[in-house]
Amino acid sequence: MRSAIAASVLLLAAPALANESPLKTDWEALLASGCDLAAAHVVSDVEARVLRNVPYALKGYVFKSPELAKLYGADGAWYTPDPAAKVDFDPKTMACVEKLKKLEADLAKSGKALPKAFAARFTAHHDAVVALRANTAGFSGGLYRVARSKVSADEMWELGDKSCAATKTNPEGHCNVLQLICNAETCLLVAPG
Repeated sequence: MRSAIAASVLLLAAPALANESPLKTDWEALLASGCDLAAAHVVSDVEARVLRNVPYALKGYVFKSPELAKLYGADGAWYTPDPAAKVDFDPKTMACVEKLKKLEADLAKSGKALPKAFAARFTAHHDAVVALRANTAGFSGGLYRVARSKVSADEMWELGDKSCAATKTNPEGHCNVLQLICNAETCLLVAPG
């Protein structure tokens, strides 16, 4: 089963290979859209955190969170940590950063955020984050549920969209559900289809 999951993830991440800096590109598109989170399909706390920290990475901010440094370091050659970096943003950038921060807080308050430890582990895996960004594009109406299940030594969280409201479960793929799976070595994303 693990090889089938790994194959699915490789296929999901493949479109990102055409773009050497998908997270930077996503940030630039989000900013160009006037920070329209719905149009940019930003639905999870992981996505919001990753995107709101891109402008800091662009300025060379040295992250205290090792997963963010690892993530941006893997997103192309654009992230160069600089201990002397000055982080000041124009009003448009700052407004978007604040909007993403608010989404994170709202998801946490509503119980739809992933646990911080799991989110940090997942964030450290560039291909998994890029696959998450690519696959939330199919979500309708935003995040509906976040559910945990344990599969042997792996930890798995499912993110479901509003199409899950009627079924409450996903016995046979009746709603859009993404599975975020982490074990001791790696994290991956499995999507329907």
